[in-house]
Amino acid sequence: MAGHAVAGGFSVCAYDMDPDAMARAVAAGASAADSVAAMANMADIFVVMVAKDTQTRAVVAELLAAGPGPGATIVVAATNHPRTMIDLAADCVRQGVGFVDAPVCYGLQGAIKGDLISL
Repeated sequence: MAGHAVAGGFSVCAYDMDPDAMARAVAAGASAADSVAAMANMADIFVVMVAKDTQTRAVVAELLAAGPGPGATIVVAATNHPRTMIDLAADCVRQGVGFVDAPVCYGLQGAIKGDLISL
């Protein structure tokens, strides 16, 4: 996904706990961050792509704790339970951060091909 965003002309900074995934993002043209928290003041839009609700909650909590700048928006591009999204949206509102629930379809193959869709 990072590579498709870079190819689309966007500046991308990425973080992944998996060193192989991080290396692929950097090879595709993304810059690397040392942690989720380190990115909090690097951008105004954060796209979170993870596999599980617990991961989504952890990433959003870490971003919010690090204090993203005014006008920041967190976009969750993963399929999560509605309660998770409701809770996280409320957490973001309390901190003045925008929140977008943007679940994606077509999974790993869609990400590889660059043809994911968001409903």
